[in-house]
Amino acid sequence: MDLFDLTGKTAVVTGGTRGIGLMIARGLLQAGASVYLSSRKPEAGEAAAAELSAHGRVVSVPADLAREEECVRLAAEVGGAEERVHVLVNNAGATWGAPLPEFPASAWDRALDLNLIWTSPQWSIGRFAVHSYSTRLLEFTEFQPTSTGLQPITREGTERGSPDQAYPKTKSNLMVDWDKAEFGATASLRYISAVQESQVINRLDSRTYVDAQLRWTPGFLDGIRLAVGVNNLFDKDPPGCISCGLNNYDPNAYDAPGRFYYFRLSYRQ
Repeated sequence: MDLFDLTGKTAVVTGGTRGIGLMIARGLLQAGASVYLSSRKPEAGEAAAAELSAHGRVVSVPADLAREEECVRLAAEVGGAEERVHVLVNNAGATWGAPLPEFPASAWDRALDLNLIWTSPQWSIGRFAVHSYSTRLLEFTEFQPTSTGLQPITREGTERGSPDQAYPKTKSNLMVDWDKAEFGATASLRYISAVQESQVINRLDSRTYVDAQLRWTPGFLDGIRLAVGVNNLFDKDPPGCISCGLNNYDPNAYDAPGRFYYFRLSYRQ
């Protein structure tokens, strides 16, 4: 009996387009599983899926899992295509390190989340909902080994550079939904506070991105939903990063230059 035979099983790996997540996805594929990758960046998901496709069936489902509605959408898309999920790897997230005797209790809750959700009554013009999510990074210390021991490096409010990783002190999402009968619309704002490059003297100014989506669920097509949308509506360029490894910007924190248009057709039984 092969204890690691996952033939016929389905796995979902969040943050599966790079680093440990990518390696986990590769291992699951090599064991015979079908793998769904989740990444905030559609282009990163497509690149990872192309790289891993030689090992088995892999599907990229772009989703920003810092937003609850995106978590629900990811679950719906996978659930609509698969009878069940056998393996879930919640790889997306933050890490830190310190010797156990020095590990501060504050490290467990170093980020303070401030969330607001409001839903209107069913008015004649439709129903509105407002979702606001904000995260404040209070403390993030990384310990790097040196010849004299572990050296603490304060990361909050900085951009590490290659390998690219920003640690903005504040990240916020504001989303306004409107739904009436078969139609719906969503407008959202994504804010990232300014950071300072740690390797050179350069400030990456704050960015606010605006996204919009229109939806139609035709009653005569049971279970079908059509959606069109645009991300980065006002074509905000990412701030220039001197020490970053890809095209002088951090693709993990900021949108690629240009608008991203999409059309989505989904079906639920």
